Amino acid sequence: MNHCKQNNIIKILFIFAFSILLFAEETFTPAPWKIDIQILLGFSENQVDGIMGKATFEALKSFAIEHKVTDVVLRGEYDDLGFWGFQQYIIKYNQYWLRELKNRNIIEDVVDKDYLRQADETLSSFERSIENAQLEVERLIHAKSKSKRLAREKQEMDKWQHEKKEADRIISDVGKAILTAEEEAGKWGMERIRALRLAEE
Repeated sequence: MNHCKQNNIIKILFIFAFSILLFAEETFTPAPWKIDIQILLGFSENQVDGIMGKATFEALKSFAIEHKVTDVVLRGEYDDLGFWGFQQYIIKYNQYWLRELKNRNIIEDVVDKDYLRQADETLSSFERSIENAQLEVERLIHAKSKSKRLAREKQEMDKWQHEKKEADRIISDVGKAILTAEEEAGKWGMERIRALRLAEE
């Protein structure tokens, strides 16, 4: 009888404890700083639960290694601390880690903005270079066109000079021929006069 009574008490206690656990799970509201730490660590929306368990420990450890933050506790393993050990640690040092995470996010944000500024400056430099290259191409095309026109004009000028020289030579030759003809005509005229005088004598 006592044994049966003890079993019933154990069952009632078990049901009561189980009900308390269910109620605690349903009404559990994590402290805001726990949510903040997980968000700052980059947890996705469905991963943020405010439970400072192994996932939070590993994320915090990765952050410490990546950013060379010296911490004796995070050098170890989660299983060495256990759930309650990590709870005590994070409750004590949550303000420190919140500050570190926020500062790192600010620095990365500034770096990202600086990177974007440098990217914009580089892009503007490329655009200016392309614009200058296009202007240079246009200048070279214009210079080539001008050079061709000048070469054509020079060629035409050279041809005209050659034709002019040829015309001058022909004019000179004709002039010489006329002088020669006039001299010959003068000689024949004198001979004719002599011949007429001889005939009269």
